[in-house]
Amino acid sequence: MIKCFHMNALDLFQDSTPAPEPSSAARRLLFRDAAGNESAAEVVRWWERRRLPFNVAVGATGLVSLTSIAVLSAVGPFPHHVFGPPLVGVLAYGVIANVAYTSGWMLELLVLRPIFGHRTGTVGATLFRYGLAFSVGISAIPIGISAVDFGIRIVRWALGLGGA
Repeated sequence: MIKCFHMNALDLFQDSTPAPEPSSAARRLLFRDAAGNESAAEVVRWWERRRLPFNVAVGATGLVSLTSIAVLSAVGPFPHHVFGPPLVGVLAYGVIANVAYTSGWMLELLVLRPIFGHRTGTVGATLFRYGLAFSVGISAIPIGISAVDFGIRIVRWALGLGGA
């Protein structure tokens, strides 16, 4: 007997990550019940309730990054001075991060809902989790760059290559 494999197109967007315990704060922040009948206003409200925690996570990571740049550039051999945080860049990054955040609920409502109907509740939560992880990761990149710079300066000092 031949068995047919049937896959719903929505299955491509479903996240198989098991949700934590129903009562946990992490579950309430990162997951959404797939009720299937949310209005557009409820979708936007779900996203906007998470904007502050998103900004806190990304901002805190950015602050740690700026601190690591300042500390690692000022210590060790051949220190170089950073002229403070590039304020325009920090503000631009915050604006861009929030525009990208807004595109999450817009994508859910304007692209996914017309294709899949009201069954896209878990997709929005998946977009939020991936967007949060991506944004925090991007914000942490300067930590790695400043650590590599510090390591290069240590190696140059150990090899007696002088300062620059």
